[in-house]
Amino acid sequence: MERPNPARWLAYAYGARLPERYHEWVLHDVTAPTWLLRHVARTLVQAAPLVFLLFLVFDPLLGFPPAIVLPALGIGLLVSLYYSASFAPESADYRAARHGWPEGHATQVRAARRRDSGSR
Repeated sequence: MERPNPARWLAYAYGARLPERYHEWVLHDVTAPTWLLRHVARTLVQAAPLVFLLFLVFDPLLGFPPAIVLPALGIGLLVSLYYSASFAPESADYRAARHGWPEGHATQVRAARRRDSGSR
């Protein structure tokens, strides 16, 4: 299974479709035991530039004190993580389907893995 390089992974994190040779890796990414942590990491990578940009705008340019800006940005980041995690299974299925797997396949693979590990 071939893994994407950091530049391709970054594009993938932002929603780009990877070439055919990475399709097995994409399935692994959305079905591995750590799939939810991977999803959260992608969300943080997507949100970090926006949070940084907002900090640069609201702190020095508009004169808001850091005691207000940092907690507000932190709460915004937590809300985005909450909503992202709420729709993580659907997002994982969508990513897998975009890379050639049948719709719902990622959820089926995770469910089969849970059944198999529970029967031991």
